[in-house]
Amino acid sequence: MNAKSVGSAHLATICVDEVAIAANVRTLRSAVGSGVAMMSVVKADGYGHGMGSAARAARAGGAEWLGVATLDEALELRRTGDTGRALCWLAEPGADFGSVIAAGVDVTASSTSQLREIADACSGGVVGRVQLKVNTGLSRNGAPEAQWAEFFALAKSLQDQGSIIVTGLWSHFACADEPDHPANEQQELVFRTAISHAEAIGLEPEFKHIANSAATLWRPSARFDLVRCGISIYGLSPNPQIASSRDLGLTPAMTVKATVVNAMDLPKGAGVSYGHTFVTEHPTRVALVPMGYAEGIPRHASNQAQVWLNGQRADLLGLVCMDQIVAAAPRAQIGDDVTFGPGDHGEPTADEWASGAVTINDEIVTRIGGGPNALSWTPSAGGIMSANSRIGDAGQRRCRSGSSTSHRRSRRASSVFALGRALGSSWGGLRSEPIPVICDDGLLLHCEVDEIAPYKARSRSRKRDDITIVFAHGIFAQSRLVALPAQGVSR
Repeated sequence: MNAKSVGSAHLATICVDEVAIAANVRTLRSAVGSGVAMMSVVKADGYGHGMGSAARAARAGGAEWLGVATLDEALELRRTGDTGRALCWLAEPGADFGSVIAAGVDVTASSTSQLREIADACSGGVVGRVQLKVNTGLSRNGAPEAQWAEFFALAKSLQDQGSIIVTGLWSHFACADEPDHPANEQQELVFRTAISHAEAIGLEPEFKHIANSAATLWRPSARFDLVRCGISIYGLSPNPQIASSRDLGLTPAMTVKATVVNAMDLPKGAGVSYGHTFVTEHPTRVALVPMGYAEGIPRHASNQAQVWLNGQRADLLGLVCMDQIVAAAPRAQIGDDVTFGPGDHGEPTADEWASGAVTINDEIVTRIGGGPNALSWTPSAGGIMSANSRIGDAGQRRCRSGSSTSHRRSRRASSVFALGRALGSSWGGLRSEPIPVICDDGLLLHCEVDEIAPYKARSRSRKRDDITIVFAHGIFAQSRLVALPAQGVSR
């Protein structure tokens, strides 16, 4: 299980189940069969779940490809340590394609001008791997049909010159989450026409793909050589009205946890929050939860959504504020836990929040996971460790903990896995806090230390700030970890 803090004072946490993401990828792979490659989409910080976490879990689940939107995201993906095949597809005029091509990422050309820019970025014998995007009806990006002849001819010419190699041809559905929508059949026919045009001019793209999560699940004819799964790898259905996560055999990976910071009894007739859009009809006890629209809670959820508090659902009362929400909770006390998540224990789900806010589950998890107050991802000893045997024992490494003051999201995700924070709980007890540490090569990490190592749990002489790092991953496995004082961290 991974966790990251949201909110300026570490008062809320997002817990991400990497094992669930890996299992979801395996489920989707099984549905499409062995002849179709899987691309797991980790754009927008892994739909709010953390790009590095999502990428590792997706690879563990068998994803041959990862997909991101922007060039910056592609470079960030490489900084997380991923070296597998990856595709990016969104760039502004004059973008630095060269650095992404040098990082071994396939780039997308959506016009002849963009194709020329990509070719110009290839120098010194570097051949750019390019996928051609065509517009088949979404009318958002991709070369329109009237330009295909010129587009494909230029791609063939640049490939013959040795500047690029065309590795893919692709497009995107507009209405795949409505399986009976006539646009789906029309788009697939147009895409097949584009494939024929490209092949007629002599292009032989390795991968042809148009299927998103919805088409992957509900339109088998559109799977071609590769499918691109985004929201479904995070355990959410592309259309819960057709099939729920459970129906699809998927497990939602995100749980949001917060702590009640105040509780009070209100009399009948009391207005709650800005504008008094909710007025109590009877004496009501309310709980204050330190999350708001700055942390990604949609304001449209005001008076609509629920949270899980003291073993029951609690209605949100009044308007969502910038960093606070108010919930009805008869037994609420300061310090109580507040959650929403997969729904395993009866808690409200992202799907329910989406319904209450009149939006889609993609927006709920992405907004909450990517709010401006979100902090660095802090991988823990659980989750992917049990699913990925390549994580090796780095030997016991000792460091001193720093204060867990808040830090803005680090653009370099941590790959350290740790055990052993001596906080007085028994072995296996989760008492995690993010701590800033720094490797001897100067790389800043944010470590999540979740459990006390067995021999430490039996010791009565341990110090509260004593930490033993027993697992590390990848390039950090040989690093000497040293404490980084909180005041030394750049915000």
